[in-house]
Amino acid sequence: MKPSRWRIAHFSPLPPVHSGIADYSYALLPYLARLADVTLFVTDSQVPKPLAKGFSIQPMERYPLVRQEYDVAIYQIGNSEHHREIYSMLLRYPGIVVLHECFLHHLAAYTINQGNYARYAQEMGYALGVQGLDIVHQIRSGVREPDFYGIPLNDRLLDSSLGVIVHSK
Repeated sequence: MKPSRWRIAHFSPLPPVHSGIADYSYALLPYLARLADVTLFVTDSQVPKPLAKGFSIQPMERYPLVRQEYDVAIYQIGNSEHHREIYSMLLRYPGIVVLHECFLHHLAAYTINQGNYARYAQEMGYALGVQGLDIVHQIRSGVREPDFYGIPLNDRLLDSSLGVIVHSK
């Protein structure tokens, strides 16, 4: 008896989003589809560039309702605003992460631009404890700028993932 194919839930920005990760995922998907049944979960605002037949595309908010139908979720994670919803989904429903950038501080800092210091403080507190919360207070007070390249803010992602794939050492 032939074993059944894996069912993969795939989360990534896709073209026409202008990002290297969107292009990477778009190029990877046909090869992944040779080995597994792949469903693409995308944000409401995204209408991906057409792919070869055989790909199911679902809105990301549907995943919690159907996640039991998949063997694994793969999350393509980078440092741009296009990954905010993907990151949130990963924290709720762990899977395999393809980590395109080690430093995710820019991703966490997008919440500051929305005036949401609480979310930023959660990440800084998780990574650095009380020291992280003190740094957020200093940033909010205008005494200090975020340390985008000194504090990776990838701790929660690494701790929440079932596995992590990286591109280099």
